[in-house]
Amino acid sequence: MTTLWNHTDSTRTDNMQTVYHGCGSISSVRQIIACLKAQKIFIVTGKQSFEASGAADALYRSLDSLDVLRFSNFDVNPSLEDTLRGIDLLQQFQPDLVIGIGGGSAIDMGKLITVLSAQPDDDYRSIVEKSSVSDKGVPFIAIPTTAGSGSEATRFAVIYIHGRKFSLAHRFVLPDYAIIDPELTYKVSPCQAAVSGMDALCQAVESYWSVNSTKLSRSFASDAIRIILSSIEDAVPGTSKQARMEMSRGAYYAGKAIDITMTTAPHALSYTLTSRYSIPHGHAVALILGKFFIINDLNSDALIDSRGEQFFSETLKSLYAMFGCRDAYSCAELWYQRMKNIGLETDFIRLGITGQKDYEIILNTVSTERLKNHPVQLTRTILSQIFE
Repeated sequence: MTTLWNHTDSTRTDNMQTVYHGCGSISSVRQIIACLKAQKIFIVTGKQSFEASGAADALYRSLDSLDVLRFSNFDVNPSLEDTLRGIDLLQQFQPDLVIGIGGGSAIDMGKLITVLSAQPDDDYRSIVEKSSVSDKGVPFIAIPTTAGSGSEATRFAVIYIHGRKFSLAHRFVLPDYAIIDPELTYKVSPCQAAVSGMDALCQAVESYWSVNSTKLSRSFASDAIRIILSSIEDAVPGTSKQARMEMSRGAYYAGKAIDITMTTAPHALSYTLTSRYSIPHGHAVALILGKFFIINDLNSDALIDSRGEQFFSETLKSLYAMFGCRDAYSCAELWYQRMKNIGLETDFIRLGITGQKDYEIILNTVSTERLKNHPVQLTRTILSQIFE
């Protein structure tokens, strides 16, 4: 894939997704619609970000004269109830094409509505829990307006059922088209840019050390780490369009990496920080991940990655080198300093996580599925080290 993102380009990827990238690439929607001969378009957006980002004006220019229905009535953490409302609207409208445009929540919601509405069975909870998808649904375009979630590049969609987080995972969930237009991120607030950027960086780091990593996933992850580390501090204030452009590229590569590997322990531990303590997702994961440089290093004798100790040691050394650090401790120190530099709090107490009761809540609700992807065996005692 070309790395020149200051012009509109398109690439057909090996996982059968067509990607348009570059400034102004949102205009590619016209080309896609013409190719599909679509007349009825169902769009899934955030409540406010759609207009605030400039995405509404840019997208509607490509939808002129078409029959369009918009759905935005869902929470930032999409629930099954939200999804059912969207499915009902889609089934009544019968669109030729669905577009999910916004942050990770909007894109995930678009994925969920598109795929679940196409299934012959309406026991959606069971379908999500078992990822028992049999039909694809109408074509779907993902257009991110933040640089972080990577949802435009993955076969996963997050959904909450009775407060519990699930991930629908299937190749049919991967968007048919992804449009990565950095201009849509230019109006994102510094806080959102910081949170989204750290989410992408966490994905890349976790993918790199995951037991599921491959040569290809490590290539995507290392590119993402290099790009994000060199761009995030300039991108957060919003004064550098070039840095925002680079962050869009880095976030996409991070998404490509976790599409292969899935995430690991820091993501597993982060969900309760978001759902119970209202810490934004990217901030929550970053708060946890810095601790794992040291945890991984200290517990290498509990390695579960079948590729062995030498491979794991080289993996960690490569990560330290990407951060310009000599060891796990200096890497962790740099990690939290970077968070502070972009305005993210690093103190658990100041974020409302004040004692043993809170620690127990977080540890009791950890996603064991993601722990299986982590390279070392994690006991409750080891996980408790996060709060020391």
